[in-house]
Amino acid sequence: MGHGTVVDRQVAISGYLHDPDEVCANAFAAEFLMPKVAIVAWGAEHVRGAQPTLEHVCRLAAEYGVSAQAARYALETADVLTNAKRKQQLDAEISEELHRDVFQQLGLEPLEDELAAASARRPLIPRALRDTALGDLLAGDIDTAGFAARVNASTTEVDAMLAALGLDQLLPTA
Repeated sequence: MGHGTVVDRQVAISGYLHDPDEVCANAFAAEFLMPKVAIVAWGAEHVRGAQPTLEHVCRLAAEYGVSAQAARYALETADVLTNAKRKQQLDAEISEELHRDVFQQLGLEPLEDELAAASARRPLIPRALRDTALGDLLAGDIDTAGFAARVNASTTEVDAMLAALGLDQLLPTA
């Protein structure tokens, strides 16, 4: 698409920033995974002019191997889901994780997002910090005592330094 190499900033990762390059990349990814013409056809066959239910969202998600939320967005983009109240209802149901019960009731396999699961377990450590004492501390591979030993400092000094820099808030909890 002619975009330069970028490093995502936190604001871009959280979705707050609407950088034109990010919007374009997201649109490309959505069309690549779930082509609009295919979703329109799927909606005509399965939803048949009504507004989609959570069951429809789950069936579509399972068929295309995407998250329930991605399937919900695809239905909206393809104009299969047009009712604002139903959009809010589906978003709330997905937020409350009700889609997991629907997947189970229908005997469908939900998307197991390994990347999301991994990110929930460990922080993303910048390349410059990997294999350093600070990187290992933030990743939870060593504790503050191990960090103190590696940097030849006391644990009291390390605790004070981490607190002063606000890094104590980033440490994994035991």
